[in-house]
Amino acid sequence: MTEAEWWEFENVEAMAKQIADDIEFIIKQAIEKKGRALIIVPGGSTPKLVFPTLAARDLDWSKVTLMLTDDRLVAKDNPLS
Repeated sequence: MTEAEWWEFENVEAMAKQIADDIEFIIKQAIEKKGRALIIVPGGSTPKLVFPTLAARDLDWSKVTLMLTDDRLVAKDNPLS
């Protein structure tokens, strides 16, 4: 059985801070264990509030690769591709 956690936040800013805290922890652990970190996040407006919060963190960004992904599945010739 899969266990899930439910988190509730006072506002969207509090949620963005918590997400940034979690990502920061993951980045630091990856750098410590592997010397680098690869983070893949959704593009668009989904992480809009998280990025500025995360960017302000004291991380060795030279060891971090950040890539965007997209959850839309469309044909290669589709204008949304």
